[in-house]
Amino acid sequence: MTLFKKYFSAAAMLTMSLAIAGCTASSSTDDMDHHQMDHSEHASQFMQGNQQMMMDMHSTELTGDVDYDFVVGMIPHHQGAIDMATQLLASAQISDKLKPLAVNIVAAQSSEIAFMRDWLASHGKARPSADAEKIKAAYAAINAKMMLDMNQLSASGDVNRDFVAGMIPHHEAAVAMAKVLLEFSRDPALIKMAKAVINDQNREIAFMQQY
Repeated sequence: MTLFKKYFSAAAMLTMSLAIAGCTASSSTDDMDHHQMDHSEHASQFMQGNQQMMMDMHSTELTGDVDYDFVVGMIPHHQGAIDMATQLLASAQISDKLKPLAVNIVAAQSSEIAFMRDWLASHGKARPSADAEKIKAAYAAINAKMMLDMNQLSASGDVNRDFVAGMIPHHEAAVAMAKVLLEFSRDPALIKMAKAVINDQNREIAFMQQY
């Protein structure tokens, strides 16, 4: 079993656990009411989560090592998506159409974070390539566009629509980052992950655009 397959299998197990937990939670109105927050509280949390993600992504300087910069940027980026999905799953107003998506985001991206942390531990320090300036410029442009898109968001009062409105540009940035990695990387494990990110998140973007 390859390293990436190991984490993919773990994600599948986590997806099943989250789905079961979601069904259990929805079957107990009293328990759910005890833990729910209103729309405005969730909207505020979405915004705070996005701000924290962007702060974390910009807390490290781009190095020009396409693999290192991808991983160091994608870990907080994935965590931001997990936080948003977790907040949606905690809402009493969550749409039945969006619940499976949120469950899958938590499972898949938790698995990918674990994979990237292991990769980072084995990779060590950044190793800038001859294309360092091109790589830094590409990642910086993606981060700038994502910040602009996120800063233009405003809470609608509908937790489901706010989730979708924030997650679409969030996913688009992840896809763009993965494409940069595919252009410059020679790391087989990260290339495989980047292809999965592009396929999975483009599919989820298309789904959310129809919501």
